[in-house]
Order: sequence, then C-alpha cells, then structure tokens
Amino acid sequence: MASRRAALMLKLAQNPDHLSAIRGNPEKPRLQTPLFDIACFSENIESAYRPKWRICREKESPPAFTVAEDARLPLSSPS
Repeated sequence: MASRRAALMLKLAQNPDHLSAIRGNPEKPRLQTPLFDIACFSENIESAYRPKWRICREKESPPAFTVAEDARLPLSSPS
C-alpha cells in the first residue's frame, strides 16, 4: 500500500497538470461570488457615498435613521 501511495505521489509530482485537474481551481468559484466582485462593490459604495458627500459639501445636517431590532444578523447559528 505504501509503495502504491508513493507511486501516486511521484506521478502527481511529475505531472502538475494532472494534479491541478484533480485539485480543481478553488479560486475561480470564489472569485465569481458577489463578495469578491470588486467592480460591483466599488460602484455600490460610491453610490452610497455620493449623497453623503453632497450633504457634507453643502453643510447640511445628515438625515436621521434607525436600525430595526430584527435587522441584526445572528452572531452564531441557532442550536
């Protein structure tokens, strides 16, 4: 069994393309999620900052807001 495992390790070490095919590419799916969509994030944060900047520039008072009690995310999953 150990010699079979050693043979497999040697084969994978000598053939990085085969090793990559087995491992897959975990970066690709991760980078396609909204969390890592930098362009979308940048557009969204800039559109959120524009009205704030206008308020600041025109020396207006910022509008009041409230955060609903149920809007908080749970810190851990329910047991």
